[in-house]
Amino acid sequence: MDLILKNLFIVGSDGEIAVKGIGHPHKTYEVIAARECFQGAVRPISGGCDSFRLTVDPLALSLTDRQRARKALQSALDAREYST
Repeated sequence: MDLILKNLFIVGSDGEIAVKGIGHPHKTYEVIAARECFQGAVRPISGGCDSFRLTVDPLALSLTDRQRARKALQSALDAREYST
């Protein structure tokens, strides 16, 4: 990724694409936000208790990873609600 863009935006890896006429895949990135919007406000999240642990780096999550994390968290919450 171009260093200028990486310094201006918070991005997440979004996989690779095939481009017609080019013999190798190209990495794609999802723009999450302009860096100036966060000014250090977004940090890795870590917490838990005896039966639960969570560690998340919001800036490192791709769109696909965010969707998977959301599903996993929702499943965990739903499982607890149905077991009581």
